[in-house]
Amino acid sequence: MVQPRGPSLAQSRARIEEIAAGPPPLTWESLPSALDRGTDALDLATVVVSHLESVMTSPELRGAWNETQPQVAEFYSSLPLHTGLWNALQSYAATQEAQAL
Repeated sequence: MVQPRGPSLAQSRARIEEIAAGPPPLTWESLPSALDRGTDALDLATVVVSHLESVMTSPELRGAWNETQPQVAEFYSSLPLHTGLWNALQSYAATQEAQAL
């Protein structure tokens, strides 16, 4: 199995764990905005490789893309089911800041 190169997937996983376990106070910057930025490197890598695969593919690139795509999809699909993130978002939703949005 091909492992995604570079730190994008590992960084994104680690960042999500940090955000979910983040200490109070929960603010827009420390939770929703941080969550949005937490996958930036993986988002960029995925978009670039997807584009390259679309416009100038090769058997090697296609194979690597096909092997890494399930790992990336698993990561993204795990986010809505992440108990720590859910709890943090629930806590944030109860704050005055969130209710004022």
